[in-house]
Amino acid sequence: MLEIIFTVLVLLFMFRVIRIAVRASWGLLSVLLFIVFFPGLLMSLAFAGMIILALPLLLIGGTVALFTPA
Repeated sequence: MLEIIFTVLVLLFMFRVIRIAVRASWGLLSVLLFIVFFPGLLMSLAFAGMIILALPLLLIGGTVALFTPA
């Protein structure tokens, strides 16, 4: 009986830790995407001569950043 209770509690603990880890890694991934990847993409598009693509993306990203709460 104690083994079953122990197993259930360990599984609950394990799933909660996994859930916290997924949330933390998703937060880290979104920060990396918006701080590193998106500006890097815009700069590489501008340096490659595709300013016609980089400018609308920058305008869309700027407006979304302006109107969404921090």
